[in-house]
Amino acid sequence: MGCHLSPKDESQPFLEADWRSFRAKLVANEKLIRPIEPSSFSSSSSSSTADLDKVEDHQPSLITVGDKWAHTIHEPEKGCLLIATSQLDGVHIFERTVVLLLSTGPVGPYGIILNRPSLMSIKEMRSPAMGLEGTFSDRPLFFGGPLEEGLFLVSPKGAYDNDRVARSGVFVEVMKGLYYGTKESVGCAAEMVKRNVVGVGDFRFFDGYCGWEAEQLKEEIIAGYWTVAACSASVLGLHTASNLGLHGATNRGLQSDLELWEEVNGLVVPKRESYTFGLHIINKHVLLADTQNPDCKKGWHTFPQTQTTLIKTPLNPGQPPAKSFLAGMESPLYDVVILGASGFTGKYVVREALKFLNTTANPSFPLKTLALAGRNPSKLAQSLKWAAHPDPPPPIPILSADTSDPSSLRLLCSKTKLLLNCVGPFRLHGDPVVAACADTGCDYLDICGEPEFMERMEVQYHGKAAETGSLVVSACGFDSIPAEMGWMFNSRQWVGPSVPNQIEAYVSLESDKRIVGNFGTYESAVLGVANMHKLQELRRSRPKRARPVIPGPYPPKGPVIDHQKEIGLWAVKLPSADSVVVRRTLVHLTENPHGLPGVNESSEQVEKRAAFWSMMKPAHFGVKLGSKTFFGILRTITLGMFIGLLGRNAIGRWLLLKFPSFFSLGWFRKNGPTEDEVKSASFKMWFIGRGFSDINQVSQGNAKPDMEIVTRLMGPEVGYVTTPIVLLQCALILLSQRDNLPRGGVFPPGIVFGATDLQERLQQNGISFDVISKRTVQT
Repeated sequence: MGCHLSPKDESQPFLEADWRSFRAKLVANEKLIRPIEPSSFSSSSSSSTADLDKVEDHQPSLITVGDKWAHTIHEPEKGCLLIATSQLDGVHIFERTVVLLLSTGPVGPYGIILNRPSLMSIKEMRSPAMGLEGTFSDRPLFFGGPLEEGLFLVSPKGAYDNDRVARSGVFVEVMKGLYYGTKESVGCAAEMVKRNVVGVGDFRFFDGYCGWEAEQLKEEIIAGYWTVAACSASVLGLHTASNLGLHGATNRGLQSDLELWEEVNGLVVPKRESYTFGLHIINKHVLLADTQNPDCKKGWHTFPQTQTTLIKTPLNPGQPPAKSFLAGMESPLYDVVILGASGFTGKYVVREALKFLNTTANPSFPLKTLALAGRNPSKLAQSLKWAAHPDPPPPIPILSADTSDPSSLRLLCSKTKLLLNCVGPFRLHGDPVVAACADTGCDYLDICGEPEFMERMEVQYHGKAAETGSLVVSACGFDSIPAEMGWMFNSRQWVGPSVPNQIEAYVSLESDKRIVGNFGTYESAVLGVANMHKLQELRRSRPKRARPVIPGPYPPKGPVIDHQKEIGLWAVKLPSADSVVVRRTLVHLTENPHGLPGVNESSEQVEKRAAFWSMMKPAHFGVKLGSKTFFGILRTITLGMFIGLLGRNAIGRWLLLKFPSFFSLGWFRKNGPTEDEVKSASFKMWFIGRGFSDINQVSQGNAKPDMEIVTRLMGPEVGYVTTPIVLLQCALILLSQRDNLPRGGVFPPGIVFGATDLQERLQQNGISFDVISKRTVQT
């Protein structure tokens, strides 16, 4: 778009005409009319009519208004203000906000929040929504709303400069003396600054904007969420705010954020007066103009203020109307953001999330607002389209964020309650994401299966997360929720006086077709071997923590290849994250025998939590990978040898990662499994618990386990079906039961979700829990 700047010519006439100012004078004139006594409306209709006659007869001369004015209007219009009412208190992102409406077009109204500074400069934020040039890099950036596009306002100080801005043809006039621009007009804005047409301080930049459906905003206004007001450009205080600069914006805090809201409210509703242009409220009655009713002499009807006939759609008191953009928007913008949604696993997580997205068909779902985030918006859009198929993709915001850009992650975390991280390997990409969540107080779940990363995050960020209220939980996929829930399910079967000594998990992957894993899982395993020494160093550097007291002797190691005839599997030890995660949960349980207290639990929930954890009995835990054939186990051992030997040096890792299909014997490939291969796959996870029928036997010296309990979990394919199911159910619990969960900190999943209804949720979504056998064994 061209930038046409006319030369400054003071001899050129300048037309100063503003219909908004003229209307403001009419409103000010009407306010001089003698107020109607409230008692008039509690008497007969004839007296009310007489009073209205007096109003009509009283017509003072037109008065003038200053350059700073505001008054309420009945219908939203371009350039008006939406002032948040007390009904939005508690809706964090809109509480005490002032929104400038930029358009009321047929597609739907949209505008920007004026009084939400981001407390960072454009240079620091590196906002992807607008390609800002260096001219404005030091300006403070304001948060304009949850929709992903940058906008800016420009308010020239002089009349002639205003005229030149208007004639440039690249900005849209909002009202007299105020214009807005988009990303495409930033270049022209910078050119105007260079030519001294406008100053840098005449601009205010916004990351994001607000939008409504065609009738949605009207419903919210009727429901009382917004006061609609017209105002002059000087009311907005753009020059005052922008001249504060970044330092001023940073130090103003919440109190200063409220200044505009308080000032506009003061102009709109002066003390001792309840006046609305087009709508009068007197003595808890509403006087609604009704020129269509011939029976009403002056065109007014009187209704009680609480009468619901004025509201066209049923509303719940204190709740936004159906389809409202504000529905469920309690701090902050989105309930969930999926980071890495365009990845192979990420797109399956998106598909699972769409099943539980709150819609008119599913109004009870806690997931009301969802957004996707990643580096490539076009790939994210493709992922959304794939996940929604065969339905058209829903209007879900797509946000730009990069794990190599901490500022983009902080901005992302400030916009959501919960972040689901699908970007692996987590050892390479996860640290800055957890750091951003811990800094901003955003809750965090991931599908990590890397022990070193999980334990390092606990060391580095547990204190900060506990301080800010960020609940950080890794391993919320197949690694390691089935293992956590499985050992707990087996442990609950040991009813006193019986106790377990050891619980071993046997994982069996099954398919009618070829079993194929994702390259990301394989890459994480290779990098895990390469960084094994770091995990050992990390553990040595940490203070010793309490160990669970397990009855009976330490179980023998057993053979390298284990043959479990009862379940029909050959098995070998699996060095996965599952055993590490379960042991971390047992450590937390030892330190907190009744579990972790919730941030705002009821007394009933406290008792329920304590009762659940009292049934948990600690035991030695390990995991083995099983196969129905001996050849399958040899294949597993071969893969383990390749990774274990070659993963220790750079050349070996290069070979492993360059040729995954060859070195994994066809189990892993870079393009992942096909849709048919995913659909045909499933898993069984057996838990064999061995222990004592009576805990008193343990004190007899060389007692050996005499009791065995076998339980089993079964479910669909592990990486792309079970993992999204598990992750989404954890997310839904976190959204709907946040008061019952720890305030913040870095924890394994078992200690956080064990006492919730996660098992029941998994059973409802295709993962079964069964008791196979309980028997005594010969000692």
